[in-house]
Amino acid sequence: MAIMIMMIGVAAFAIRQDDPEPSVRKPADDLIRLAKTAVRGSAVQGRSFSVLFEKKGFALFGSDDGQRDHISLPTGMKMFVKRWGARSWEPAEGFRWTFGMQGLCEPIAVRLAAKDAVLEMKFNPLTGSPSDELIETF
Repeated sequence: MAIMIMMIGVAAFAIRQDDPEPSVRKPADDLIRLAKTAVRGSAVQGRSFSVLFEKKGFALFGSDDGQRDHISLPTGMKMFVKRWGARSWEPAEGFRWTFGMQGLCEPIAVRLAAKDAVLEMKFNPLTGSPSDELIETF
């Protein structure tokens, strides 16, 4: 009986490892990384940083030196932003998410939509980390 339970446990773990990661996960992790970098950079350096959302990705800018870290979205992925208090999602293209000199930013939600999944994240204005995350896979 113990051997059967152990075999079932190993098989379940192996099957779980084979599940592909949704295509929205990597861009979401990159956005989280850029937001945290902006929070730390603006607080430590005492200057503003921004994440600019573009049609095919997003980029981090340091306001004084033009520093830029650009992330491209996979083909076919769409990005939306919901500002604090808004009722509906807007296309993210052209939206500038600014982190002030103290590291504070506007609380926003970001939606990444692909063929295999949709990921929504609400960002905390103090930490630049998602305070709430919802993923739906297809």
